[in-house]
Amino acid sequence: SKLLRYGLEHLFDYLMTTIGPTLLHGRDSLFWAEAETVIQRCEGGSPLQIPLIKIISLIGYVGSFVGLRANSEVLSIVLGVPQKEIDCEVEKLVMQKLISFRPFDKEYVLWQGSDFDLEHWLKQARASISNQISVAELLTQSIVSHPLMARRHAYQTGTSRFVEAIYVSDTNWFVEAQKNSEWADGKMLFVVASSEDSRNFVLASLQDISGSLPSNVIVSVLSSVAHIRSAAFDILCFDWISKNCDQLSGDPAARKELNQRRIDAAAYVSNEIAELTHRRTDDDSPNWLLGGELIS
Repeated sequence: SKLLRYGLEHLFDYLMTTIGPTLLHGRDSLFWAEAETVIQRCEGGSPLQIPLIKIISLIGYVGSFVGLRANSEVLSIVLGVPQKEIDCEVEKLVMQKLISFRPFDKEYVLWQGSDFDLEHWLKQARASISNQISVAELLTQSIVSHPLMARRHAYQTGTSRFVEAIYVSDTNWFVEAQKNSEWADGKMLFVVASSEDSRNFVLASLQDISGSLPSNVIVSVLSSVAHIRSAAFDILCFDWISKNCDQLSGDPAARKELNQRRIDAAAYVSNEIAELTHRRTDDDSPNWLLGGELIS
C-alpha cells in the first residue's frame, strides 16, 4: 500500500490549529496574518495551489536559517510533483498576486498585499537610465564600497591602516592608480574588464609597469562580469523608483518589497564580486598586483 505523506503543508496546518492564536499575536504575527490572508484570497483552482502557498510561507519563515529557498526545484521535491507542473501552478499564483518571485534570490515569497506594479515601474526606470553606463560605473553608483582594513598589519604593529576600494574600467585604471587617496592609506582598484581580451591586455600592462605604480596601490583584475551588469543596473533602477514614484509614500508594503528587492540585488552583486576576486584563473596566471609584485 502507498505510504501516506506528511508534508510541510500539513505542518503548517498543525501549527495554525494548535498554536495559531499564539502565532497571530506573537512577535511575527504580521507574517502569519499575511499567510492566512493569502490562503483566504486563493480562488482554489488546482488542488496544488493552497498547499503551495502554505509551503512557500513556511520556507519563507524558517528557510533562511538553513539555506533553503522556495524555488521550483525545492517545491517539486517537497510536494513530489514534476517541476513543470509546479512552474505552471506558481505562475498562476503570481498572476493572481498571491505570491511573487524574487529573481536574484530565485525564490517565491508571499505577496505583500500591495497593488503597486513594480515590474511596470522597473520598465520605466530602465527606459529612463542610460544603458551605456560601464559596469565599473554601475558598481560605483550601486554598491557602497566600505574601506578595507589591513588586518595583518594591525595585528603585527598595533596600527590600523585602511585602503579605499574603487571600481575602475579597463580604460582608466592607470590614471586612477596614479592619484593619491584623499583620506585612506592606500587604494584597492578593482579593474572591471569588458572582455577576456581586455583582461589579458590589462594583465600584460601590469607586468610591464608594475614597478612604476605606487606601493600602496593594490590592483585586482576582474573578468566575466557580464552576469553582474543586469543586477547592478537594476539597483540603479530601484533607486530611481524610490526617488520618482509618489505612489510609494502611501504604500508601506510596496516600499518593503522594493527595499527587499534592492537588498537582494546588492547582496548578489557583492557575493559575485567576492567570488571573482578569490577565484583562481584556469592557467593560474597572476591577476593581482600587490606591493609592486604580480601574484595569483
